[in-house]
Amino acid sequence: MDIIPTTDNIIVKPIKAKTETESGISLLKTNEDNRGLVISVGPGTKEEKMEVSEGDTVIFKRSSSVNVTIDGDDCFIIKQYEVLAIIKE
Repeated sequence: MDIIPTTDNIIVKPIKAKTETESGISLLKTNEDNRGLVISVGPGTKEEKMEVSEGDTVIFKRSSSVNVTIDGDDCFIIKQYEVLAIIKE
């Protein structure tokens, strides 16, 4: 299914937080892991140039996100301004 966000919206698929290290040590669970993979980006607006691209890994706020299910995966639709950082590896 193709979902194309409008204006400065993006669709983010959350990345599950690790609960255990490779050596078997349990990690503390946080309320929510706010990392995700950008799977679709809107065209932007005259005032808002899109700074994120499909395939970027981002840290984002979930405060006003919209939950959607796309091809069986839970995703969020958020505004670009809710992206706090792009992770470059």
